[in-house]
Amino acid sequence: LRSARGLFFSKRIFWRWIGEGFYQSGIITLLVLGIFSYVSGSVIGPAGHTSDIWSVGSVIHLCVCLVVTFRLLLENKSINRIIAASYVFSVLSWFLWCWLWSETRTVPLLLSSNNPATGVLTVFSYPITWHLLFLTCWIALLPSFLANSSNVLLYPS
Repeated sequence: LRSARGLFFSKRIFWRWIGEGFYQSGIITLLVLGIFSYVSGSVIGPAGHTSDIWSVGSVIHLCVCLVVTFRLLLENKSINRIIAASYVFSVLSWFLWCWLWSETRTVPLLLSSNNPATGVLTVFSYPITWHLLFLTCWIALLPSFLANSSNVLLYPS
């Protein structure tokens, strides 16, 4: 008999999550940098530096937040209004924080910063950014989705 501890958390499950994390972070980074450099041609310079690090970093950070949120959503066996509201709040709080950081002087003054991220939310006015977010999250979460779907179909509880 396996205990609840061994059923829900084991070395195999731990290393599977570590592997998924490496895969998802690699997909997010490579797709965002690759598509940004393909579309604009100037994100990655010949010396290896980025010309608009705030925009690229914001898109990568939002992709990470979305992938983590949706990955946790895949692990929930049931969803109620409170859980759904917490996921929505998680994503909306990211946008609120970016807006406070880039469009107001409140947060940068509290952190004694000269606010180099002014206007970082303008990158989200471009359709390519939203297509990139959808594509990146879908490709990063596809193996997890297929694994969870196959477990539900093969081993219903």
